Amino acid sequence: KKQNAFPRPPKIDKFREPDYAQDDRHLEPAEWAVFRAHLPSYWQPFFEMLVYTGLRLGEGQALQHRDVTHERIQVREGKTPKARRDVSIMPELEPWVTHVVETHALPFDFVWPPRLRNKDEAYRVFVDTCLAAGLHDQGEAAMTAHRVLHETWQKTKRRAKDPLPEPTPPDPL
Repeated sequence: KKQNAFPRPPKIDKFREPDYAQDDRHLEPAEWAVFRAHLPSYWQPFFEMLVYTGLRLGEGQALQHRDVTHERIQVREGKTPKARRDVSIMPELEPWVTHVVETHALPFDFVWPPRLRNKDEAYRVFVDTCLAAGLHDQGEAAMTAHRVLHETWQKTKRRAKDPLPEPTPPDPL
């Protein structure tokens, strides 16, 4: 038999969809308070915006000043056409929205500074904060930040009797 110069690639099983039923994890109000207490202050407004809007990390990081109004946040950067949407403003976010809208910036300027637009650093901060806050199942299971934060947003919208704590007011520039 003739021997190939290149080894055969390993056999790959068919891709299986992840079991999202296991990932239906969200932060209860008490857990969100603990998470926020361990979150570096520089990142607090960003993660609060994600929780109170349900945006993915990349969607939140791609926001430009033209995307934010007092009535809505327009998501222009999405993985799919369905992901491009308008997100209503929850009352908890109104101080942040007012700050962004009243900031004198060009329409195509990003809302967040470069450090907060670094996706790898945002994931690292999320996992490190989960571990520091004792929310190990999120960090050790390598849950995506989007899953936890989006589910928290979904539960918050449905839960009127036990809302999440008020967000941190933005620092004046």
